[in-house]
Amino acid sequence: MRSIASEFSKEMDRVEAFLDAMITSYAVAKEDPKGIASRKRFVINARKLRKTIEGCSDLNVVAFAGAYLHVCAEYELTLRRLIETYIESATLKCSQYHHLPKIMRDWYPVGCAELIRNIKQDKFKNLTIPNIVSSLASTTKNSKYNLIGEAFSDNQYNFNPILIDDVFSKRLGIIKIWQKLGREAGFQTAMRTKNPATVEQAAKGKLSTFLQRRNDTIHRGKSYYTPSESEVRNSIRFLKSFIENLAAVMEKQCSAL
Repeated sequence: MRSIASEFSKEMDRVEAFLDAMITSYAVAKEDPKGIASRKRFVINARKLRKTIEGCSDLNVVAFAGAYLHVCAEYELTLRRLIETYIESATLKCSQYHHLPKIMRDWYPVGCAELIRNIKQDKFKNLTIPNIVSSLASTTKNSKYNLIGEAFSDNQYNFNPILIDDVFSKRLGIIKIWQKLGREAGFQTAMRTKNPATVEQAAKGKLSTFLQRRNDTIHRGKSYYTPSESEVRNSIRFLKSFIENLAAVMEKQCSAL
């Protein structure tokens, strides 16, 4: 799970590198090219870049919105990957199905039923009804079983604080996930407070705002919201720490199974 968090962090670094490239491009465009008569390709391309940006001065609005939505997409994907990896690790740890936490066992048939009901959705192209039924059947035998991770990770809404708490407590059996996060030293450092309750509330607030901005950017009315460069960078800093510490809590929980 920590490796997934590390991959997310690297992807966020790439987003920041893209932002740096955009800011540098605008800095180049502001420079006066008069007196530079060189025909070197670098200079020619610099002039083309300046002309492009001068012709579309608000290009950064597209860049920041695009970067923000990319961060949102990676966040959602990473949450699903963490949940599915947790399921894989739990099945390896618990050789018999009945050794899994009761909450997980209670949820699995419900999750599989939802997969079957929505099987025609594009995101389930890797699944078939026979596969799902076979997986369910394997849980009734005192032998090797296999679980489908999507039965635990799939959701119809953004991973907001309420949904995270619901999924972790009612599907994975990880109770009070936000309180556990609030006690992580690394997360306390990132949130600049050692008070677990304050960390918990501040983190929920930041995540809620992040996802609300995402919705405001996508679901546009006559007056819509566009994220700024600083908001993209702030969301990256917060999410990197959030994912890193969430992965740490999940690993601890899995080890205790």
